[in-house]
Amino acid sequence: MSRYTKAVIAWFFFCFVLTTFVLPLLGWSNNTIDLSQIVVNFFLWGIVCFFVIYIEKRRVKKLKKDNDEKMG
Repeated sequence: MSRYTKAVIAWFFFCFVLTTFVLPLLGWSNNTIDLSQIVVNFFLWGIVCFFVIYIEKRRVKKLKKDNDEKMG
C-alpha cells in the first residue's frame, strides 16, 4: 500500500469520526448519532476515499506514461 493511499485512508477515518460523532456532540451539526447515520456517513466517506485514490492512481499512471514517452 502506497504512502498516499495510507494518507487518504487516515483522512477518511478522520472525516468520518468528525462528521459522525464529534460535530453532533459539540452541537455544530443537527444530525443525530444513530445506526443509520453511522452507516450513511461510512458509505459516503468510503466512496469519496476510493474516488480520491482512483484519481491519484490514474494521474500517476499518466505521468509515468508521459515520462516514458519523453525518454524514448
